[in-house]
Amino acid sequence: MQDKKATKPIKQIGYVPQARKSSFSYTVRGMIVFGKVGDNSYFATPLAKGYIEADKIMERIGIAELSKRRCNELSKGQLHVVFIARALVNSPQLLILDESEAHLDFRNQLRL
Repeated sequence: MQDKKATKPIKQIGYVPQARKSSFSYTVRGMIVFGKVGDNSYFATPLAKGYIEADKIMERIGIAELSKRRCNELSKGQLHVVFIARALVNSPQLLILDESEAHLDFRNQLRL
């Protein structure tokens, strides 16, 4: 019998792009929930459990206070941490980081 995890490879890999100013006005919470896209089709409304998991990851990495802020209003460092949270929301087995410490202050570099 085939392992169910093997049918959802997108959930096994997390990718963190370089933080660039966001053109979209998504909230931080909404951006992190986009990391759960492997649970649904690309045009589906995110499930409630996706929001719960996003809240947990924001709390875990210390950005819960940014939850309602718009991504296009964040500093590049804050946006980079949001992208890290988005990649971690599925608890991936492999995490790929593009310039992992770019735009992060010293505190966040040490936390990373």
